[in-house]
Amino acid sequence: DGVGNTRRQTASWQLDSDPPRWVLRGPDGEVDPGGEVVLIQGQSVTLEAVDAAGVAHQETGLRARTWQTAPVEIRFPTRGRYWLGARSEDRLGNAAKVQWWVRVERQGGAR
Repeated sequence: DGVGNTRRQTASWQLDSDPPRWVLRGPDGEVDPGGEVVLIQGQSVTLEAVDAAGVAHQETGLRARTWQTAPVEIRFPTRGRYWLGARSEDRLGNAAKVQWWVRVERQGGAR
């Protein structure tokens, strides 16, 4: 070529347009985004974003008021119904925003 390169070089790359996947783990296993989680007072869930390209930023919010850096464990000491949100971005700029509803009951299942 015009700058003196004399050998050919093969290159390959992979496109990734998938956003990070959120994993919510509760006492009964994983719950997909959009689902409802039922807990007993004092139980907790863990939240984490995963992505093959790597996660650049992830945070969770309870009742959409305050956001905190994830991965995180959230304990629910008080019965009631809670909105739990999560947002993340992978190292390539693909973003995800998901939510769950968490219902916390008293021991024995009574409301």
